[in-house]
Amino acid sequence: MFYLTRSSDLILKLELITFIFFIIGFVVNSPKVISLEVAAVGDIFASEDVLKVVKKEYILPPILGDIVFANFEGVLGNPKTTKTAGRSLVMSKDVIPFLKGIGVGTLSLANNHSMDLGRTSYDRTYSTFAGQGFNVAGLYDSGTVIKVADEPVRFIAFSFSGDNNVLDVEKAVKKISAFKEDMIIVSAHMGGEEKDGYLIPAGMEYYGDEKRGDVVQFARKCIDAGASLVLGHGPHVFRRLDLYKGKLIVYSLGNYLFDFPRKNEWNFVPAYSIKVQLNKKGTFISGKIQSFNLVGGIPKYDMKNRVLHFIKKLSSEKLFTFEESGVFYAKSNPH
Repeated sequence: MFYLTRSSDLILKLELITFIFFIIGFVVNSPKVISLEVAAVGDIFASEDVLKVVKKEYILPPILGDIVFANFEGVLGNPKTTKTAGRSLVMSKDVIPFLKGIGVGTLSLANNHSMDLGRTSYDRTYSTFAGQGFNVAGLYDSGTVIKVADEPVRFIAFSFSGDNNVLDVEKAVKKISAFKEDMIIVSAHMGGEEKDGYLIPAGMEYYGDEKRGDVVQFARKCIDAGASLVLGHGPHVFRRLDLYKGKLIVYSLGNYLFDFPRKNEWNFVPAYSIKVQLNKKGTFISGKIQSFNLVGGIPKYDMKNRVLHFIKKLSSEKLFTFEESGVFYAKSNPH
């Protein structure tokens, strides 16, 4: 029979402790360990007509993630009494419980409809959402800091108007570079809205004569400055995904819940949600796309997952692997 001496017993215990710390260190420092899960949907414009229907027909489960984001495309006010020239996107406060109910906790107020009723209404919208517990990033601020597992995450928003402007790349880079947080997420309202809006042209994009930004240059400069993730919106349709220096760029989130002209005449209006997993260095690990069909402006499950297939066709096959389940990951970081 073999008996351990005290010295050999001590050596085994020390080796075991060393092995345990090695395993812990490996897991903590592994590039595949998830540090942050970000879920995002696109533009929200909940008119009175849509809100009436959504109370009866919206049956999707809450969106889950450490951060759940949407672009609030408009301003809070009274849609029944507000009279403005042109198409102004005004929503009642009834949209607030809806946003909370679907799981959204972080909002961008940096878009071309945030100032539809002027600065006073914009400020009132901002303070109302902040007072309701939302993390808000707007046209004139340095974004918001969100605590995730006691770690700060900076979330900042840009548009093609306002102080945080996609047209002033140098200023945006300077602002992002000054942040101290390890994780920085950029929301950017940018890109054209033409019939081929799902395609990204080279250089500056326009809507009519209005400059809407060079979306590729802006997104990549943000990452050069320290951003971990760029979430684009504005074209109202999906666009391709990109990977730059290991960081994910979503060029357009499209619409999620939106009242648009002739909304009841279309058989299929594509929409989607995306969930992104990042490691502690902000490097992209994996993601998942869920496709929807906007029926009367309201998202319903698309069992064919068509947006996934569209985005797969638009995105570089050299960068990503897409699975039928909706999961995708970088080919440089295979599962």
